[in-house]
Amino acid sequence: MYLIENNKYSEIVNSSNNVTATLQSSGQEITIDDTKIQNDIQAVRDNSLGGLEHQAILYLDRNTATISSEIGPVGTNSETTISSYPAPSQGLNFVDNNDSPRSKMIIGQAHGHPDSNTPGYVTERNMSEKDKGTAQNMQIPIYGLDAMSGSGRSGNSANIHRANPNGTIDLKVGKTKGSGAGNFNIGKNAMELWGRSGRPIF
Repeated sequence: MYLIENNKYSEIVNSSNNVTATLQSSGQEITIDDTKIQNDIQAVRDNSLGGLEHQAILYLDRNTATISSEIGPVGTNSETTISSYPAPSQGLNFVDNNDSPRSKMIIGQAHGHPDSNTPGYVTERNMSEKDKGTAQNMQIPIYGLDAMSGSGRSGNSANIHRANPNGTIDLKVGKTKGSGAGNFNIGKNAMELWGRSGRPIF
């Protein structure tokens, strides 16, 4: 997969005889920093075992054409808030940091699902309506990581569930890496789902 500006893409497709080669030479091949992403996702899951939702933001850096992740703000027992810088004219959101110009486009978010600390409530192994709404509103996949009782100790592989940009929910789409058991390429998966939304223009 290659990252290329929309105007340049249109120009090449409309005028070039050798479209594929010209696109490749005019764009950057997208790479995935899977080691960083897997470590962040496992840390989010393990830290959420303590009762607060932790999160990681998945992003595509348009300067380096790299898909990677960064740890986001810690939430409460029942939710996290994605800190983002919206760019509605481009149909996307940037990681809210001090970059200027902003380059890290949010393509997904993952957060832990710990045991509820509200009396009488039990955390379900599912995605919430808030997760579903956020996925639809931001047009990114939202991943929930099992971090409740029975999901295993810190360091263990745990189930990953997903709320999709189209409003659907998929359970057990993969596992965190744990001690090498998980092999779900969440960065690639997020890029595929985000890219199909039809909204990002850059």
